[in-house]
Amino acid sequence: MKFLFLFLTLICMNSYAQKITPVYSGTLKYTTIDMLDSVKNEFSEMLNYVYYCQRGNVNVGFSGLPYYLSKDKGLVVTPDSVSFNLSKKIKYSFLCKGKQEIKIVEYSFLGKVYIIELPGIEVVWRIKDLESAKKFADDLLYFQYMKDLASVKNGSTNIADILKNDSIIKKTTELSSVSNESKVVDNVNNANTPPKKVSFNPIFRIIKPIPKWIWATAITPIRSPSNFKSEYGKITNWGFGSGLEMHLNDGITLFFDLTTYKYKLEIAEKGETVHPALGNAESADVSSLTLADGAKYSNNTGSLRLGIKYNFYREKVCQPWIGFAYGMNVWQVKYLTWDEKKTYGKANGTQWRPAILAGIDFKTKDMGTYTFFFEAIGTTAQYTMKNLFGLGDYDTHGASAEMGYPTPRIGLSVSF
Repeated sequence: MKFLFLFLTLICMNSYAQKITPVYSGTLKYTTIDMLDSVKNEFSEMLNYVYYCQRGNVNVGFSGLPYYLSKDKGLVVTPDSVSFNLSKKIKYSFLCKGKQEIKIVEYSFLGKVYIIELPGIEVVWRIKDLESAKKFADDLLYFQYMKDLASVKNGSTNIADILKNDSIIKKTTELSSVSNESKVVDNVNNANTPPKKVSFNPIFRIIKPIPKWIWATAITPIRSPSNFKSEYGKITNWGFGSGLEMHLNDGITLFFDLTTYKYKLEIAEKGETVHPALGNAESADVSSLTLADGAKYSNNTGSLRLGIKYNFYREKVCQPWIGFAYGMNVWQVKYLTWDEKKTYGKANGTQWRPAILAGIDFKTKDMGTYTFFFEAIGTTAQYTMKNLFGLGDYDTHGASAEMGYPTPRIGLSVSF
């Protein structure tokens, strides 16, 4: 699924190539060779934010499958080249000679994506990392001028000679003073340790339980799924919710949500004869019951809970996750007439209940995060309903007749 999504993304990149616009050209921020070790460390850190690398150039079309960067970066910096691992078997070398212009371009497909075009490959950045891409470009530019900066230190030339004839570096003359070195050191230290952020995002959910039935009602009880359609009518069965996510570091997200579930089941049309399964109906030898006004069963539940989830593959657009939640469920069940104007009986209660969750987040730049998720463990409702249909009390405390909101459940959510 993830590979298919990525493949379609790459095809669309090719289709919309004419929409690409330059957004940034590298700048030589550090004008002393003494900064080399710090820049190496920053460059290695920025490699962690790369989404993937692709052969070729987006302006000439799709030209190969993408490479996800290896966890072992294998970074090697020499005066003539910068090398790092694209995968376990493929190593890329950026040649510093020639001092070609390094630029970042932007295109739009499900939000903005940024690309650094290098000889032979494109470096594609994950959704929200334009600033990291800029640091990456700046570091490559610095590597291109290592020999020149070394000459400045050795006294064989000076920084003015480098700036005089280079249009790329002229743009940053005001930053290119060796007297600014102490200020630059502070900037590099900050770049090597990017601040950790905690973000808050509202979430909205649509939930659909599967299977959509419950196992028994007070009349015509379901013994197995095979006789469900022949004994019961239409079902309305949805859940809607909203809440707040708090994204911590290292893939951990805390969430709070409030969800309402609505379940309604047609069990007898007007004038239909049904078989009761409640109270003293059997002892009173009541084997059938005609309901002139018909009957429907409804179960409305409100859920208020706290949870935690953990995301895997956080550098990617598609991020699978697992989670756990615990909260309070307030429920109300009713037996209504067909027109829902009269109530035969009702009951309500509160239950604390855990939930196990799993899903996949699809992250975009400008349109939020879309999530497909799965939930297990549902709400149960055990109660006694007095003199239902005039035949006696209806008790759901038996395990076979336990009423609840259907589980498991699937759903879609979006956060901004």
